[in-house]
Amino acid sequence: MDLDYFASRRFTVRNVAAGNEQQEQYWSGEEGAHWIHGRDRYDAMLDCFNHYLTDSGAIGSGKRVLDIGCGCGSSTLSAAACAGEGLVRGVDISGSMIDVARLRARGEANAQNVKFTVADAQIYPFEPQSFDVAISRFGVMFFVDPIAAFANIVRALDDDGRVAFLCWQGPLLNEWISVPARAASAITPLPEMHPGPGPFALADPTYLERVARSSGLADVQLAAVAETLTLGATVEEAAEFFRSTNVGRALFSAAGRAASATLEEALILALRPYEDSGGVRLRSSAWLMTGRRSGGE
Repeated sequence: MDLDYFASRRFTVRNVAAGNEQQEQYWSGEEGAHWIHGRDRYDAMLDCFNHYLTDSGAIGSGKRVLDIGCGCGSSTLSAAACAGEGLVRGVDISGSMIDVARLRARGEANAQNVKFTVADAQIYPFEPQSFDVAISRFGVMFFVDPIAAFANIVRALDDDGRVAFLCWQGPLLNEWISVPARAASAITPLPEMHPGPGPFALADPTYLERVARSSGLADVQLAAVAETLTLGATVEEAAEFFRSTNVGRALFSAAGRAASATLEEALILALRPYEDSGGVRLRSSAWLMTGRRSGGE
């Protein structure tokens, strides 16, 4: 499989309203259900990134924090633990995922300083200068118009307000997608994916920096961060997890019943070298983008 396919999913849809509607339908449909069902797995994989956001965003007691693309709320609750007397607001385009986030905040986390809102951060009318920090854990890659979205977020920041966003580097630097996807694509070609930008839409650092600066951010900096992600306790579990993802569902659907067993075997064989006593662990690489709203802008 040509992994450039993933990186190429970076574009602006001409009809922005239609593009936003597609994204809302996508994340409130099967993909949202997948993330809700697998939220414990995703949290176990991705919570290791939370400290980059809280540290780089300098989130301390009293801070007003906006969490973009918060999903089921793990990154929001992490920020809330640091914000103390402050307030953290998590927003996501998926109503079903926000429902889960609200239940978590009221239940297992008992967080009193958290609010969740169903919102498309690209167009939502945030109150100007109402936040000190905006963060996102892999939630900013899917904007139909990223410059407009970033600008809308910047307007919600107070003077000298900070941003700390995480987004994936290219697929070749992320074994969690490249290893199983290469193995699967040897059996069946990658079919058409969901419309709109994908998870690697901001992988190009030059493009990412241009988007950030064009949105009104100053002091933009990119730092490469790497973490090892555990896809499962066994190769069979890791293969099943991949099969449940957007890419995996598309591949198995294209392969059909006849090739499914062969595809499963190929995945297990490819993942076997990454299994150790801690599970099936693969490398990930991301960009940590930081910046600030210049006072007076």
